[in-house]
Amino acid sequence: MTKMATKRKTGSPRTRLRPVLVVAVTTVMVNLAVWLIGLAANADYRVGMGGQAITITPVHVVLTTLVALALGGLAFTLTRRWGPAASRWLAVAGGTVGVLSASTPIMQAEAEPVTTVALATMHILTGAIWFVALWRANASEPAWTRW
Repeated sequence: MTKMATKRKTGSPRTRLRPVLVVAVTTVMVNLAVWLIGLAANADYRVGMGGQAITITPVHVVLTTLVALALGGLAFTLTRRWGPAASRWLAVAGGTVGVLSASTPIMQAEAEPVTTVALATMHILTGAIWFVALWRANASEPAWTRW
């Protein structure tokens, strides 16, 4: 009998990039939908930043969403070699950051309530999508490797 070495298939760079793009596009689309719903509910998206008020536009929504996901993707790439448990911890950490960062728009006393709710919702949904995406990425791992 010969022993066969089993090697985990990582796929081509194109196949590995596809889930990342799906998560990025999904998150951006969800956040833009929330932005539009807020706009329909008369949110003015003016928030105070260091004594100055700025208006959050769809460009801001897209860029901040992509920057957050890029930072998370970098963390995922750096911790990936530590195995599925590291990815699950990163999923929890990213989801937690999304929820905790939702307090930032809430603390903006100068923003309207509708604006505050819409922006906080975007933070929470970004964290939730990140959590689900990373958690599901590890669903194919054997149960004994999960914490």
